[in-house]
Amino acid sequence: MEHDSTPDMSSMAGLNNRLTTAAKAMEIVKSGDRIFVGTACATPRTLIRALEEETQYLYDVQLFHFLTDGAIPNWEEKPKTRFKHKVFFVGADTREAVKEGMADYIPISL
Repeated sequence: MEHDSTPDMSSMAGLNNRLTTAAKAMEIVKSGDRIFVGTACATPRTLIRALEEETQYLYDVQLFHFLTDGAIPNWEEKPKTRFKHKVFFVGADTREAVKEGMADYIPISL
């Protein structure tokens, strides 16, 4: 039996309706939100950068993440973030933020 590798365009039809820019995505973030940040190679660095650069006043926004890569931006080799982070794993990109109180470590058992 031969397998057809042509993509099924009917399943892709609604994709364009769901695509947006990072700036547009920031319009839905509001004070008090809890945001889960994607894990490992799925860490949404562009969205995190847009969130950190957002000009609207946001308070009590918390970012939750597991094993990330670049979830907390650095400025002059120090973590710099507007938000409180809750981390389930302390990796290279979150270690200093936890030490400085910008992030809380929440231990979990896998």
